Amino acid sequence: MNPNVAPHKFACQPGRHLTSTKERVLSEKRARQKDIAKYLQSAAAAGPSTETFEPQLVEVIEVEHEQLPEPLKVEIQQRLCDKACQTKQVHFRSKSVQIPQKRKVKDAVVSPIKFPELDKQTSKPPKKRLRLENERTNPESSTVTETSESDSYEAIGSSTESSNSEADQLTAKIEQSNIRELFINIIKKNLRLYTGIPVIYADFIEILHKQTGLQNYYIYITLYKIRTNDSFEKIGHLFGISKTCASEIFTKSIFIMEPFMKELIFWPTECSIRRNLPISFRLEFSQVQSIIDCLEIQIQKPANALQQSLTWSEYKKCNTVKYLISSTPDGLINFISVGYGGRVSDAALFEDCKFLDILPDHSTVMADRGFKQIETLLNKKGCTLVRPPSVAADEKMSKEDVILTKRIASVRIHIERVIKRIRDFKMLAPHAVIGAEIIQKLDSAITVACAIINLQQPIINQGSL
Repeated sequence: MNPNVAPHKFACQPGRHLTSTKERVLSEKRARQKDIAKYLQSAAAAGPSTETFEPQLVEVIEVEHEQLPEPLKVEIQQRLCDKACQTKQVHFRSKSVQIPQKRKVKDAVVSPIKFPELDKQTSKPPKKRLRLENERTNPESSTVTETSESDSYEAIGSSTESSNSEADQLTAKIEQSNIRELFINIIKKNLRLYTGIPVIYADFIEILHKQTGLQNYYIYITLYKIRTNDSFEKIGHLFGISKTCASEIFTKSIFIMEPFMKELIFWPTECSIRRNLPISFRLEFSQVQSIIDCLEIQIQKPANALQQSLTWSEYKKCNTVKYLISSTPDGLINFISVGYGGRVSDAALFEDCKFLDILPDHSTVMADRGFKQIETLLNKKGCTLVRPPSVAADEKMSKEDVILTKRIASVRIHIERVIKRIRDFKMLAPHAVIGAEIIQKLDSAITVACAIINLQQPIINQGSL
């Protein structure tokens, strides 16, 4: 067998032949027999010594050797048996752990763990060695001293470890509380930037704390998440908590806050709407009580094929969640629907979202061209639809239609300003790409955002008559 070839035959395996099964030519057999006869004669003359025994010749012996001496016969048989499992003995470690050694050490076990060598002048002998010396000199007191020392060492070690762990936990809690208080103070100084709440309503957080029973920093975490849409890992660093804790706080708080924040989204009385009606509406659109429109928020592509088709928006060219929003002419949000798949049409969403249930009778609704099919639904309730006139593809719009379209667009733009304020909350941005774990909380998030927008200044700064 070659030196670098791993053994593939073993004597312990059944059915393994120790000799070659390849049939040789008669001339080769006779030549090999002559060589063997010469070797046997020289071996018999030399005696039982096997110092000149060559394994290469013995490996191919296939003739009978009854005439050999008994010691040599045993040696040849042993070599023949070991032929299938022969290996080359090496004086170095296996290739998987070979490393260049700085010094040659014979018959030494090399450990992968290295300990630094102690300086003989400065290092002190270990306590274990002193203890052994004391045992030799005074064996009676060795047991007492050993037990007392071990007990004292264990007691000291356990006490120091427990004290260190308690001290570390205490310092970590103090650091977390300090970080949280520092960032909450920063939020209070920039309340509109981080939560959307105006500074004049700074006490709103305390009122919400009393109404919901949530801690103040729970409310700050929820509002900060909706406003900035930062990851929970970053929020955890800012508030001195873990990523998982921040996610659980947001999930718990937003559902508790939703019913209390929904009270800020209401339908004003007709008298109140007329009193706050902007001047641009008073000439031709004084009867308008609501301006409606739809907004879409992009989400991650669902794994389910049915959900992919239901949320695909042909207008946005992505998977979205769609909402119907309504506001008064002065910009007060008076209705927000639940989320629907982006595939739904504007008319189907208007019919299914229960907007007609809260719409007063004999009122006027302003909408875009996409809401043409809702006119029959409004007429059944005695309401009027104001929208830009529609024109066929092959027809040219008349002069009167162009003027009416511009007039409606000039006042309908207020709902777009309201939607822009919703988009200031980064979680509700057009391409926020909401993950699957946040989609279930999106309805609550948009409700909280709309309630906060109603606390802000009106979109129109004109005074009422």
